[in-house]
Amino acid sequence: MVFVENGRKALITLRSNITTVDLGGRVIEATVESFLNRCDDRFDLVFMDPPWDQDTGIMERDLTTLDRLLLPNAEVVVSRRHTDRIPDAPKTWRVATDRRYGDTRILRYEKVESAK
Repeated sequence: MVFVENGRKALITLRSNITTVDLGGRVIEATVESFLNRCDDRFDLVFMDPPWDQDTGIMERDLTTLDRLLLPNAEVVVSRRHTDRIPDAPKTWRVATDRRYGDTRILRYEKVESAK
C-alpha cells in the first residue's frame, strides 16, 4: 500500500491515522506527478482524491502517466466535485461506475485489455 501526499497538514494526519489503525504501507511525501514519473511499482487498485480546485487537465495528465503503472484489469477510483467535468482517461480505460454522493462524484475506471 502506497500513500502519496504533499500537503504538510495532510501528511501529519495521514501518518497518525495509519499508525493508529496499524494499517502499514508507505507514505511518500511528493506531488502525484513527481511520484508517478519516478515510480516503478505496479498497481491493481488506485484511489485518487485530488484537491477539488485542481484543473481537470492536471488530473488527465496524471491518469495518462499512471496508465503505465497499472496491471491488467486494474481499477482506478477518482473523487471529484460533482459539477466538474469527467477527466478524460487513456483509451484502454472505461468508466465502470459514475456515482454522485452529495457534492461528490465518484468515478471507477477499469483498465481493459485491448483486443489482439
